[in-house]
Amino acid sequence: MYKFKEQRGHRVPEPPTALEHFYEHFKERLTDAIEDNQKLTAIFVGGAILIVSICLAFKAYRIRSEQQSTISTSSRRATNAQ
Repeated sequence: MYKFKEQRGHRVPEPPTALEHFYEHFKERLTDAIEDNQKLTAIFVGGAILIVSICLAFKAYRIRSEQQSTISTSSRRATNAQ
């Protein structure tokens, strides 16, 4: 019986999945943010601050690891020289 209903065009649509629901919610929030200039500016400034802080943290990690490898190499040389 279900097969015949589907063939006649009386198909009942399936409820939206969680992913579709999330996508629609995100799309609505994004369009609201785009229309509101103050919110859009705050989002971009916050994003820029986040990107810069991540880059600085990565650079500090690289510098610290280079310094530690230099210190450990020089301490090994000092121990071997004695």
